[in-house]
Amino acid sequence: MKLHSNAKLTPKGRLALAQAVKEGRLTLNAAAAAFKVSERTARKWAQRFESEGPAGLQALSALCGRCQL
Repeated sequence: MKLHSNAKLTPKGRLALAQAVKEGRLTLNAAAAAFKVSERTARKWAQRFESEGPAGLQALSALCGRCQL
């Protein structure tokens, strides 16, 4: 899978962040600091995981522009 060149987290890292927040092991602020991303980014991945599951953690910019989601 091709990642955006500026991506701080791989899908595996996003999953670890989202699970830590969902399970209550880390707050959003603590998860953001631990994974070296902004609180906004941590919230985005946690919310996508909550609504879409692991499939939601794939980078949308890495998907084909013509592909249907």
